[in-house]
Amino acid sequence: MANLNPEIEVVKNLDFKIRELNAKNILIVADYPNEGHLEVAFQVKELLERYYRRHVRVIDLAVNRRNFKASEISLYVHEVKRNPTANRLYEGQIDGAIIVRSKRSLGLKKNRYISDLVKDANLPILGLILNQV
Repeated sequence: MANLNPEIEVVKNLDFKIRELNAKNILIVADYPNEGHLEVAFQVKELLERYYRRHVRVIDLAVNRRNFKASEISLYVHEVKRNPTANRLYEGQIDGAIIVRSKRSLGLKKNRYISDLVKDANLPILGLILNQV
């Protein structure tokens, strides 16, 4: 019988990719402001801790760039600026990226400036999450 809880499936796949790449520092990005990537980061943190007993910290790069106590995994939440040309990726040591989308950013003709920056940086994409909230 298939697992009916989609969040468990998402975190299972993310944990597999994190283990496969031995990712310690993960960038969470969205192409547009207000796509909920900070909320997604905290939800992924909670699920990784609950189901896989991993120690995770979330760092919102828009607010807080300080170093905190060491954790097994750090999720760095990218700040999305309204002016697409003003966006730059966090330049710390990053092992992979999780891209968050919303219904607003779906579609073939949408500009994906941040996703393009991730591809240009050759960052492995650990997952693509559709935030429907």
